[in-house]
Amino acid sequence: MNNVEFYENVPDKSTLEVSFGPDDKPFTGSVNFITSGDVDDAIWSDQEVRPGPKVQGLEKGRAYMLEMRAAFLKDTEATLTARIRKPDGAVYSTPKVWTIQGKKKKIELRVLIIRMA
Repeated sequence: MNNVEFYENVPDKSTLEVSFGPDDKPFTGSVNFITSGDVDDAIWSDQEVRPGPKVQGLEKGRAYMLEMRAAFLKDTEATLTARIRKPDGAVYSTPKVWTIQGKKKKIELRVLIIRMA
């Protein structure tokens, strides 16, 4: 999986689900959720995304960017997962899953860009 991934033509009223895991590993996670338009950007804390999922509604006419960070306290593995569900609850496209072999005192960044239909 690339460090930067995309979802294109996402249906209106879909929902984004983001989770970090496993919950018992020595790392912390956070997400900068950035959106176009008149919606405020947000920072999602470790408690919101781990174990998650953090759920966010998505609307047509917008673009979204997630900067997902994992800060490692020791050498360990972390899994960052993002999936989109269509309004009917079905999974849209393929979930994005990053498995990271983190090193002590290092921060890993992954980016997800979402463009609505």
